[in-house]
Amino acid sequence: MAWSAWRHGGGGILLADSSQHALTLFARGTASTIVGRTAADRSGQPGPARDEPAAVAALRRPAGIAADGGSVFVADEWNCVVRRVYRPAGQPRRGETVAGRPSTETVDRVLAGAADRGRSVAPSTICPAGGAGGPKNVGAQIGTPTSVAVSPSGVLYFTTGYAGQVWKIDPAAGTGDYRTTAAQLVAGNGAATDRGHRVAHERRYDDGTDRATAVPLANAYSVAVDAAGRVFVLSYADGHARIHVVENGRIRTVVDRGLDDAAITSLAPAPGGGGVLFTDARHGTAWQVSDRPGGSGTAGPGPAAPGPDTAALARPVLRQACVGDTERLFGILADRGGDLYYTCNDATQASLYRMSARALAAAGSGPGQRILY
Repeated sequence: MAWSAWRHGGGGILLADSSQHALTLFARGTASTIVGRTAADRSGQPGPARDEPAAVAALRRPAGIAADGGSVFVADEWNCVVRRVYRPAGQPRRGETVAGRPSTETVDRVLAGAADRGRSVAPSTICPAGGAGGPKNVGAQIGTPTSVAVSPSGVLYFTTGYAGQVWKIDPAAGTGDYRTTAAQLVAGNGAATDRGHRVAHERRYDDGTDRATAVPLANAYSVAVDAAGRVFVLSYADGHARIHVVENGRIRTVVDRGLDDAAITSLAPAPGGGGVLFTDARHGTAWQVSDRPGGSGTAGPGPAAPGPDTAALARPVLRQACVGDTERLFGILADRGGDLYYTCNDATQASLYRMSARALAAAGSGPGQRILY
């Protein structure tokens, strides 16, 4: 069971429940399903450009969420689409597809561990990648959406998992509507053969001269946008977890850690300024990373970051976040007041914790107050 979380603009915490294929709102001590069928068979497929009531919308392992104004965006991973949930004036919530093409694979094959007669079904079979060939309208193949983020100006970003790309939808530069504005490539050249074997491998991009859309990303897993509008992307490649920053069309690596040392699971905008938070699931620690002026520097206050973090100020902001040895830190977010909300998952359940900004300043260690499990 896994939850990722986002602070909702109208109050409360939004949770993407991947095991129940639903989007849940936790507010005033009560949890309610706002997207995803409430029947036993929660999972299903949206149409290629479906607009439907949120109460009957079908999600298939939602992997990430983000909220902006009146919109909630969902990375509907095994449906191979990005969805937007909104509420027309005086009407119930509705959901629409804004990017991707729904999978043609049957629900049973996908949910049964993505296996077919004992053989694994590759993500490229379930959600084919479309490559980097020009803008993507609704109905174009994009791979597996694994994360979504919204910039301060309302631009939607999403990652495409194994397809190794980051895309954006900017309604202000298009039709004014997310659904009818084509997605533009931000990072990752999608370099793969028809058989899914990469023809180029991700590496560290240290000097800031590489064009973001010309380099390979092996597995673009998470994306976040900081207060300055810079795009941070978490990618896994050849035993490394790397965080890259994209700015002015160029890409630079700011965190590089071996997966044996740290299992980075998610990114989120940092409170009170530039940079992002990232989670180390293995050690139950949340870190903040933000570029130094001029793109140079080493680890900042507190113990040095494990691994060769370069061109960044990386410091731990929360330690011992989860309870016991079985829980693993997964998702994190910060509200405007600097309070942290984060999720810890184990084999049977997921818990939502809150750590106030005051408690962080006083101790910097958890666990915080458990508010939902």
